[in-house]
Amino acid sequence: MAIKAERYNYPYRLYAHHNHLYIIVVCMEVTFLSSTGSFGGVEYNLSKVMKNAGEIVGVQNFDGLLHISNPTIGDYTDYLKVWSEKNSRIKNTQFHVAISCKGQEKSKEELFGVAKQWLKQMGYDGIPALFVFHHDTDNNHIHIITSRVDPLGKKVSDSNERWKGRAILKRIEGVRLSEKEEANKAIEDALSYRFSNKKQFLMVLESKKYKVAELENGDVVITKYGRQVGVISNDKINQGLFEREKTEEENNREKQLKAILHKYKEKMSLAELKDLMRKSFGVELIFFGGKGKPYYGYAIIDHKAKVVHKGGDIMSLKELLGQRDKNSQDDKQSKQKDYFRQKGENLISLILESKKASTKEVNAILRKHGFSVRKGGVLFYYSKEIDTISETIKEQLDYNDRLARTRLIHTGDPRALEALARHFKVHLEDLSISQSVNRTNNKGYVSAQDLYDKAFTSGELFYYLKLYNAFIIDDQGQKFLVERETGSISEIDTSNPERTLVTEQDPYEQRELEPEVTIDDLTSLIMGNPNGQASSANNELKKRKRKR
Repeated sequence: MAIKAERYNYPYRLYAHHNHLYIIVVCMEVTFLSSTGSFGGVEYNLSKVMKNAGEIVGVQNFDGLLHISNPTIGDYTDYLKVWSEKNSRIKNTQFHVAISCKGQEKSKEELFGVAKQWLKQMGYDGIPALFVFHHDTDNNHIHIITSRVDPLGKKVSDSNERWKGRAILKRIEGVRLSEKEEANKAIEDALSYRFSNKKQFLMVLESKKYKVAELENGDVVITKYGRQVGVISNDKINQGLFEREKTEEENNREKQLKAILHKYKEKMSLAELKDLMRKSFGVELIFFGGKGKPYYGYAIIDHKAKVVHKGGDIMSLKELLGQRDKNSQDDKQSKQKDYFRQKGENLISLILESKKASTKEVNAILRKHGFSVRKGGVLFYYSKEIDTISETIKEQLDYNDRLARTRLIHTGDPRALEALARHFKVHLEDLSISQSVNRTNNKGYVSAQDLYDKAFTSGELFYYLKLYNAFIIDDQGQKFLVERETGSISEIDTSNPERTLVTEQDPYEQRELEPEVTIDDLTSLIMGNPNGQASSANNELKKRKRKR
């Protein structure tokens, strides 16, 4: 089948599924490049800079090079090599990617902003990183070169990094997959695992927080939050069954898993062992039985190697549990913890089914049942820490929290609404035009622009922003002033170059930032102005604090 690609104005990928060919339109792409121990990506990119085909747009965490005015290729390379020596077990320490857009759709500054967000969300925060913008091709793109070794000497997880990287980029762009698209991706990913029977395949899907139900014909219905999101045929599952002999690599991995279990099984409770295996090794231990009865078996889902093992093939259940008393306090606590975590997650899922509830709204209902969710997605039952909720629920709650904050700001301007959606990273369809806060109804009306200009001219912009819990959004060249105090957003002009410092501040850190002041400024703040009066904005701020 021929496809005329020239009809499409955006980059695209072809995707075949169930004898259908789909065209997926892509706004931005991330390309994973060579992973080596020599950091050749530094030389490649800085050579581009020397040929005027590229430009260094960002350097992060190269603190040891701050004293060098013009670091060379060797300086950057040597620094990354020394940094990576924190973990000698990692051979291919270079992490090198390129983020690109269609044509000049994204500017250098926009791509740099995306690249910083993307790198942080991938888990590379606090690691030396070099950002180089290329302008020698038709498509603007930016390269990132960093180390896979984190500040503590641990390897940054590379599990499903390509899928994860693309998902994060989509999230930054504000592109959301539908529930059915996400389910289809989960199914395709589960089919890529090595499993020897249908039950093992279903366990993989359940580990991805989906519920499964088998129909009479053998097909499997997949649900999430009580809604059907996909169906997979019995024939499709059977096609994925592995009956071949194990490779040497797979045999070595089994030996490795046995060694890990042997090392830790006597040192911790069963709950702690399960937690360690999941978080540190990408492995889930699934036990069969329980609920007051002894375990009769277990399975191992190795997400890193994408293999499902019969637990007995790695280590017998008797050996794994050892002399551990099935009715011991540890085992009881383990079962209780699993029970309350599941119960808490089920309650949250039910709440989220009905509406896009924020964490505050969820907690108001949870507390009636003894549960609460605190910072970091940690679940508590009557002030006792249970476990961290699933990433899926955490992400949904985080999104709902951002949406709740966004909905506190009202506007009748569609352009301003789009700016809010992009700034808070929420979907435009979840917002609506509302009656904008109309200052003109107030006596002594002063526009947001006039207030901004007056505050800036008087040198009291910082106090003005702090007073009204306000910040400035820079969206595609347009500036908006958001006042949380009044729930208003207004387009303003901040074209004066001296205003740059203010507009570049992170709005989430606005209240923590302090203005740069001279000795005279400090004297003025402490002693008052020459006429004996403190600044009007500062006075007003103090009054409001006293009232609160």
